[in-house]
Amino acid sequence: MTEENKNKNIVAYVECPPYPLAQLQKEEEFTIGRGVYNRLVLSLDNVSRYHAVIKWGDSGFIIEDLGSSNGTFVNDEIIEAQHKLQTGDKILIGNQLITYRESEKKSEFQHNKTLKTDGQGAFRVPSVEEIKSLRSSLQGNIETIPLFSVLQMLSGDNQTGCLTIQNNDLVGDIYFRDGSVVYTQISDDNTGERAFFDIMKWEQGQFQFDKQKVPPQETMRENLQRLLLEGLRILDEG
Repeated sequence: MTEENKNKNIVAYVECPPYPLAQLQKEEEFTIGRGVYNRLVLSLDNVSRYHAVIKWGDSGFIIEDLGSSNGTFVNDEIIEAQHKLQTGDKILIGNQLITYRESEKKSEFQHNKTLKTDGQGAFRVPSVEEIKSLRSSLQGNIETIPLFSVLQMLSGDNQTGCLTIQNNDLVGDIYFRDGSVVYTQISDDNTGERAFFDIMKWEQGQFQFDKQKVPPQETMRENLQRLLLEGLRILDEG
């Protein structure tokens, strides 16, 4: 089998829990960084705004550091320029581990630009246009822009304020201070981490972010990544 035919039968993707599996496309660069316009947004202080990019090279996908402050590592070695990726390669950006995978093309890969985790639509990665719209309006529908991505954006932008989600008769409030979650409640009777994880299970509802709304108290000071990892575990357990 020629190299060209082999490539036609291979799908490449990256694993970066708690994010969904993301399929790589030859025609589109997969940028990684702290800035919200990246395909993979990492809300970490040691990640540059535009840190690295994975793109198609002459005969496979390559990763390139974009002049980041702390460098990009593949299999524990810092890359000097472009590095051709092999399946199983471990990419370290900041303290976030990303795994590059290749697999034979299967039906679940063929129609999904970004794969979903266990069918959870909440973890679909929105398009650049959707993120731009979200940043300008700070409101929308979680069926259109998943709550997971909304939270990531607010944390990555170090926002302070309240994200309110209306889900039928339930109202959930998630309060941020400088990008960290400091208080969560559902209709005044369910608070704290339990309320946060309950909200993460919602698959529909309208949301709006109010920068002026302050919490009745601050009972949490939680890194969003830890909360999302735990929320993903709870969702996987059903």
